[in-house]
Amino acid sequence: MKLKTLIIMGLTSISSLGSCGHAQQPQYLGESPYNLANVDFNTDVIKFYSKVPTDGYFKEENICRGIGSRTMVIYYYYQIYSVSSDKKAAFKDFFFPEIGMLSDEQGKLIGVEGIIDLKNEEDANRLLASVKSKYGNPCFTAEDQYENPIYGWIDNGERIQLRNTAMSNGDYKCELLVSEKKYGEFMADIHSRAWSNFNWFEDTKLPSASSDIILTKDDVVNDHRRGRTAIIDGTMPDFTISTYAGSDDFLYDLDKYLTQQAREVSPKVYGRVPVSFLIDTDGKVKDIKIEEETADEKVKDAATNLIKSLPKFKPATKNEQRVSFKVLTTIDF
Repeated sequence: MKLKTLIIMGLTSISSLGSCGHAQQPQYLGESPYNLANVDFNTDVIKFYSKVPTDGYFKEENICRGIGSRTMVIYYYYQIYSVSSDKKAAFKDFFFPEIGMLSDEQGKLIGVEGIIDLKNEEDANRLLASVKSKYGNPCFTAEDQYENPIYGWIDNGERIQLRNTAMSNGDYKCELLVSEKKYGEFMADIHSRAWSNFNWFEDTKLPSASSDIILTKDDVVNDHRRGRTAIIDGTMPDFTISTYAGSDDFLYDLDKYLTQQAREVSPKVYGRVPVSFLIDTDGKVKDIKIEEETADEKVKDAATNLIKSLPKFKPATKNEQRVSFKVLTTIDF
């Protein structure tokens, strides 16, 4: 059985790590399965594909623009055909018949992806469980524009992402991407629908910070002209996750995100609890407080852990200064 697949991949970063600590990886495509559980970012991608006929894969150049004026040239390698019995990549007990890679201009690996077709949802969930067994519960969950689930993990300097797509015949197409996070800002520019874009906000051109100003929902107004909520003479906090970034109503979308995460990360916890926390001037969450001390201990613990796992935000501003923003909301489990 032959498969034809166009791989849409995201990127994170270039590694400065040496090969120390990594199991021996194949130097050429097809030599042995590439181990996705122990990626070596010193892999020479040009060499890796050098023995493959040029009609067996595509090499595509992308000029990617990041935050501010930063740009990067990224090469994107993906297969056109594969046989379902091939073992081009592996993660624990799963063997992937297709592999794709991203490299920098010098051919150094910055992202690698394995793709596999599984027979049903149960098998797709087994793959998810296998990834969880190595990295724990996802620190990020979302959906692409086709409502396929995306799961994300951070492990040391790596980002790990898994997307499971239900096909019309009942099969599941599963894509497991491992990449480094240093250049996560460029991920959204690897094709217009880069599903793997979940970034920590970073920008050296941020306004100066004011540590003595704390805004709340009382400082939020409705900007009817633009159809969004706003801070007078300032900006609302914002997500750095592509699914939610640029929100017209940050507080509404934050509640929506917290509810989604609560059901995904703590499916066996039931209840609701009011909480508060601060989005500080660096975009990080701090000063977490459970506002109802009589709430169930499991619910309180789950809420605290959920807030601790929130990604870094783009901070609020007031009069061209970064300011803290206090959130008061209720989390439903």
